[in-house]
Amino acid sequence: MPDEVAFFYIFRSLDKGFSDFYHARMVPAISHISAARFWLSCGQRDVPRHFLDSSSNSKECPLSADCLDAARSTFSIEQDEPLHFLVSGQTEGAVSHSINGELPPQSILGYSAGAKIGIVSPEISFMQMACLLSRIDAIRYGSALCGRFAVPADTGKLPARKPLTNVHDIRKHLKASPRMSGRKQASAVLPYIIENTRSPREIDVALFLSLPIRKEGFGLPRPAINESVRLDKPLRTRNQYGETT
Repeated sequence: MPDEVAFFYIFRSLDKGFSDFYHARMVPAISHISAARFWLSCGQRDVPRHFLDSSSNSKECPLSADCLDAARSTFSIEQDEPLHFLVSGQTEGAVSHSINGELPPQSILGYSAGAKIGIVSPEISFMQMACLLSRIDAIRYGSALCGRFAVPADTGKLPARKPLTNVHDIRKHLKASPRMSGRKQASAVLPYIIENTRSPREIDVALFLSLPIRKEGFGLPRPAINESVRLDKPLRTRNQYGETT
């Protein structure tokens, strides 16, 4: 199996020990580790497009057993994986989480405008995971969200996709979420995120070269990854046969 699939290792030790609860009224939303796994692995066609109501004044939607089954089916979550949710109250079969303050607009996505279950946006997911991961793994996760690849679990392939977010949009969410847990940790690592990479290996190499020496990097200038190079004039050269190209 290619080494890239090992990118999921950052979640292996995080599925235990959660018992927080979110009591506001809102559409139940997959969050934390479950959301992170989905965002890492979803392909271009699987990205939810509709923003759902994330305000505390929206109609309450209890998290039932049927809702849990629908969530697993909709977001391709295995039966043996714990489901992490932002929900109103405790539900058997799900790990419930709390947040500090209200979610900013465009924080929850679904596959239809009237969806009864959603998933936290990549920007909110980054804030949540910044609380749980080491700094370097938080940078790697944020870079993956801003990258041009997906990491389907156990497939050994890296399908191409458009970036789910970018540093600019993450920064806007941080400013709109002054009281949310993870904001401080996310703000601290945001300057080191690498955009437009096409594999976890590219992320690791770019970080190895660009992180400050005190963070075990080489301290080189921040790289521009996979950008187009435009030439004012055609570049002409001769090959080994004397032909001009």
